[in-house]
Amino acid sequence: MSKLRILIISDGRAGHFHLSEGIAAALGRKQDVDTEYLQINCNNYPGLAVSMMTRSWMSSQQILRIVYGLKMIALPDVDLVVSAGSKTLAANICMSRLLNAANIFYGSLRRFRAQDFTLVLTSYPRQTRLAPNIIHALKPSALDPDTLPSTNVNGRFGMVIGGPSRRINFSQNDWRILGNMMQNTHMLCGVRWSVSNSRRTPKEVNAMLSALSKKKHSPIDEFIDVTSTRQKTLSDLFAKVSSVVCTADSSSMISEAVWARKRVIAIEPNKFALTRNERNYRDWLESKGWIISYKLKEIEPEKLIWLFNALKPMSHNPLDHLSKLLAEKIVCFDK
Repeated sequence: MSKLRILIISDGRAGHFHLSEGIAAALGRKQDVDTEYLQINCNNYPGLAVSMMTRSWMSSQQILRIVYGLKMIALPDVDLVVSAGSKTLAANICMSRLLNAANIFYGSLRRFRAQDFTLVLTSYPRQTRLAPNIIHALKPSALDPDTLPSTNVNGRFGMVIGGPSRRINFSQNDWRILGNMMQNTHMLCGVRWSVSNSRRTPKEVNAMLSALSKKKHSPIDEFIDVTSTRQKTLSDLFAKVSSVVCTADSSSMISEAVWARKRVIAIEPNKFALTRNERNYRDWLESKGWIISYKLKEIEPEKLIWLFNALKPMSHNPLDHLSKLLAEKIVCFDK
């Protein structure tokens, strides 16, 4: 069987790029893959205007030049184009047309047509009604959870911290409660914490976490600061913990922890709202018993332990599950 040649288009956002890498990794479970990468410049064109270009008389070369500034581009000869993030939609379509290649997109299509993709994966169950080639799936990751060591239930927990978004905001009091929760679970229950921030975590919160991690008898065993080092990743955190607390602002962080087969509590600040689609996704995760959503201000140390013990992490390997799904939906690429 020959290698499956994949082109991943990146918009420069790590969260989107990791979704595409997860798809490529799943395909690699069934067939050898050769992956190439192309980063594009994000455009400021309205999505509706760009979507209309892809269904007009305009050539793919014209669209790539106008929307992305790609005047002369030598595309690799590939079998499959993969991307995530709305800014990559038109590039995905145009490059798959130019290369006569299949294409996969992860995310919401916005105003673009499902028929312009071989397969669309989405975290939102409701969107699967729009076309037969739109499939519901957990947000993918390249992590193989079988490579993670076994960890006990109560000894060491992970904390993955995001930051404010359009619908979600953390007050200074929320951050104070978060710090106190780590302190109290350590003092009362002996819990040690591995903590990671994100690009959206406020600077003052990063400073608080850094200072707390350096204190004598600190509850934080390890603080992974993604703004200052690339040597540690969430995979390093997942390798040391059995259960993870995620701030509820990021479905991607929550999904990564679920994918790693960890028990997950999504903690919500006072100012918290989700779109209907996002609420449906969280409800689906909860219906599987993989996560529990809980108000930050209501969590006490003993309650935290009880909630984790009530959860049952994913039992199957999601990378193999996605690989099987893709094999069923995508034609064989053996050439």
